[in-house]
Amino acid sequence: MPREKETYRDVLARIAGRANELYPGRMIFNKKQCAAILGVPKQTIYQSRRYQFLSLTNTLEDIARGISS
Repeated sequence: MPREKETYRDVLARIAGRANELYPGRMIFNKKQCAAILGVPKQTIYQSRRYQFLSLTNTLEDIARGISS
């Protein structure tokens, strides 16, 4: 069974706090909402290879897994 990255839980806690602040009660996020949660411009999410792990619908766990790698 694969181990989670060392920073995964810290990243998850930080983005969960930000997501609850911006979108209370929401569990699935589109790319525009992911950009707001991560604090980057929307165009960066669409154009940068750094964020290619994001799909049309993402959970906080998906975002944290991608950022932690």
